[in-house]
Amino acid sequence: MVSFPKNLRPLGVLVLFILFAGLTFVVRSAGKVPETLTPESIGYIDLDQIHARFPDFVRLQEIKAAYEKELNTFANYQRQSMSTYLQELEKKEEEESAGKSEDEKKEIKLKYEKMAQEKAGEIQQLVQQKNRELQSKLDQELLKAEGKLRQTIEAVAAEKGLNLVLVKSAVYYGGVDLTEAVIDKATGKGKK
Repeated sequence: MVSFPKNLRPLGVLVLFILFAGLTFVVRSAGKVPETLTPESIGYIDLDQIHARFPDFVRLQEIKAAYEKELNTFANYQRQSMSTYLQELEKKEEEESAGKSEDEKKEIKLKYEKMAQEKAGEIQQLVQQKNRELQSKLDQELLKAEGKLRQTIEAVAAEKGLNLVLVKSAVYYGGVDLTEAVIDKATGKGKK
């Protein structure tokens, strides 16, 4: 199953819902919708297996892991940058406060605290911007994977003469399991 970092879970749930909803579709035979559906004309796929073994989704997980690593590296660099900046500010504050009255020292302290807060805000914005950028790229890859999955499902369903393909969790009775055939076709093991 696809897992998302805590800060992206709401988006992850939405993406999985869209994927679930998008994979329930009618495969039209020769442009005609059948008048009746029989258990033999319905296929289903196991999304857990698809996510784990369909090449485009496996690649998507690899890309996601690389993006998470990239974001963590970027955030760590920014935290280190902030730490260095705070050390420099502290040194400057000490130098500027030397020989000053208590009121002047308080003013100087407030000035440097404000500078530190501004820098922290800038860094937070940079990390959020990087996160949005990587999430956007991941979303594009997800759309590509979903498109490839849809094409593969349609091709397998047409080969097997099926009129409807659902996700496994929506099937209570009947239907033909297409999961292996879809994975085989995507990996080149099935008929092309």
